[in-house]
Amino acid sequence: MKSFNSEIVAPDVDYLINGENVGRPLIISFSFAFWERPCEFDFIGRFKKIEGLYDQPFNSIFLRDRHSLWYHRGVNGLGNNIGDVVAFLKLKIEHLQPSMIVTIGQSMGGYAALIFGALLKADKIISFAPLSFIDPEKLNFFGDRRYYQALKKINDIKLDVKYLDVLEVFSSVKHDPEIHVVFGVDGDSDRELVHMDSMHALRLQALPGCVLHALEGVGHLVVKHLADNEMMDSFLLKHIFNYEIGEKSLSNDIEFGWYKWIFDNTIAGAPIESLRVAIENSGSENKAALIEELKRAGNDPYIRAARELKLELDKRNWLLNTFDSLSALDSRYSEKIESRHVPAFEDFIREYYSKGLPVILKGGVDDWPALKKWGPHYFKTNFGDSLIEVQYGRSNDPSYEKNSLIYKKKMKMGDFCDLVTSCGSSNDFYLTANNNKASHEGLHDLFEDVGDFGIGYRDMRNIASRSHLWFGPKGTITQFHHDLTNNMLVQIYGRKKLILVPAFQVQNMYNDHHVYSAVRFPDVNESFHPKFKKNTFIEVVLEPGDAIFIPIGWWHYVESLDVSISVSFTDFNTNNNFFEFYPR
Repeated sequence: MKSFNSEIVAPDVDYLINGENVGRPLIISFSFAFWERPCEFDFIGRFKKIEGLYDQPFNSIFLRDRHSLWYHRGVNGLGNNIGDVVAFLKLKIEHLQPSMIVTIGQSMGGYAALIFGALLKADKIISFAPLSFIDPEKLNFFGDRRYYQALKKINDIKLDVKYLDVLEVFSSVKHDPEIHVVFGVDGDSDRELVHMDSMHALRLQALPGCVLHALEGVGHLVVKHLADNEMMDSFLLKHIFNYEIGEKSLSNDIEFGWYKWIFDNTIAGAPIESLRVAIENSGSENKAALIEELKRAGNDPYIRAARELKLELDKRNWLLNTFDSLSALDSRYSEKIESRHVPAFEDFIREYYSKGLPVILKGGVDDWPALKKWGPHYFKTNFGDSLIEVQYGRSNDPSYEKNSLIYKKKMKMGDFCDLVTSCGSSNDFYLTANNNKASHEGLHDLFEDVGDFGIGYRDMRNIASRSHLWFGPKGTITQFHHDLTNNMLVQIYGRKKLILVPAFQVQNMYNDHHVYSAVRFPDVNESFHPKFKKNTFIEVVLEPGDAIFIPIGWWHYVESLDVSISVSFTDFNTNNNFFEFYPR
């Protein structure tokens, strides 16, 4: 898996390219300023470690500005200004077709990560203690004189001033990536009446998608602080790859699993003495520490508070179980989903939507031109040059849905159609609803072939933007999850199999992240997930022209039995905005 093997080709070249992994993420690192000697490449050693921890290859480009002029003199070997460097990076991006672009840097490099991230339309920007603008007179006015003499040289070389303010650059490119700004809130000098890094960070908060991470007791050297406290790896893995790694061992070398065991049993009311005996008879090497922790837990006020919360949760689970048992008296809930011709909208609301009851509906899209026209050949012929975004390279990751952001790839619809029709069966690439926003411009005209469902089911004002396309080969799988809205899934081309589990059985689904189940279906490890088999599983197959109403909260597993094209929509002519209240 390791791919860090590039070398600098010449001493006067200030860039380093690592990796030729087409379709994999690309991280571009910008160095910080050095005053005594030329800049070094930043984050090289860190990325080596990150690649090992993540165990997935990615591409990286390291840039340094030996002039320490915030990249306004360019990068030796790439060009003499920011525009030249951007042009080079765009060519590299076109070659690599990365699933995700990330820019990163600290201080001067943090400013560059923001500027270049905007110009390259990066998906994510990680910026440590950046400046939000570098005009020296403006900095002087705000009391930030830390780099005044160095930045005066930028004016001396009389370059384009359009890159001096991060907010103005973002305004001109109209791009809203995910941005993480990490900064310390303690000034590095007694003369800083207002901490300058905080001032710049708060100014950047005006950018959509910008998240501030303020560190108390830390000055400008936030990267050193995170590294010294062994928090840097977990921060980068989480905010670049959405990948969590275990924290350091807890105090007294007690494994987290033992802490959870003590917690679960004490809040359940198990006698402390019986738990002590269980620890004594265990094979743990930390019995003495565990018993001390058990004694502490027995008198901990937080444990007593947790018991009250558990009682409240148990009452709600009792109510869910009761509703589940009562609902099962209707065979449409517990045995076979009803299939019928599309009813009048008011009947649909009364019989299914308001009851949270799924149903297969036929005849709702008989007048959609899509039903007669759509297919891979039609897509390629009429939209072949349209640029789309797809999930790509995901089949080796069992958590590909949770990590979907790192598997995004831009390509032409014609090329994607060729992949879909030539691969046989594959779960490696799939155009999903999550890709639709990025693909909307190229496919807007496609949704002229989509309309109302039945009569009056949909809000017709935003048909194109509220119709979500799913297109992929035989073998694409979406693991068990539930939606935060009521959904209608319409099958246009090919067949799809769905397995549904009622919403009231959520306590058996092992919901571990957002709306996803931790269970990998159908290869369920019952040792880890023993309650999963208690669920009611209802299987249906959709043919072209069929639609299934999937009520909010109903768990579903979806598998394409053929090359498949589907459309889902949520714009019912009634209330469906429950996702606004979902706890996050």
